Amino acid sequence: MEISKVGDTDRPFLDELIRFVNDGKVIIGICNGFQLLVKTGLLPAIEGQYGVQTVTLTFNDSGRFQDRWVHLKVRQLSSCIFTQDMDKIYLPVRHGEGKFVTKTEATLQQLRDGGHIVMQYADKNGRVTPEFPWNPNGSADSVAALW
Repeated sequence: MEISKVGDTDRPFLDELIRFVNDGKVIIGICNGFQLLVKTGLLPAIEGQYGVQTVTLTFNDSGRFQDRWVHLKVRQLSSCIFTQDMDKIYLPVRHGEGKFVTKTEATLQQLRDGGHIVMQYADKNGRVTPEFPWNPNGSADSVAALW
């Protein structure tokens, strides 16, 4: 497998992204960008372990592509700068591989405890729920976004 390099240097692109984040800069990944961040281990990077994949996105429990609007509840324990002062949001989803899963139950607990979970799928009243159709893909702990 060939590793992507940055410009005319011998530095791997992933190393440059990790340096970027370590410099205190922010990366946002939406949809396929989010998938890229979790597949490369840039998210959730528990305890600063970048490049180690501990979560992934996989096929929806329904086995079908989901294309509709969903209610998301913002976790107040998250320190995400993009969701400060938000409680709920109504957004579209379009995916066949949107189910969030963790490597272990301990990883999921670390995400909860560390404030890494930013948003969770919820019903129209803002109650977080694992039930379909509110959670359109079967994501663990109804996770829809990480920090």
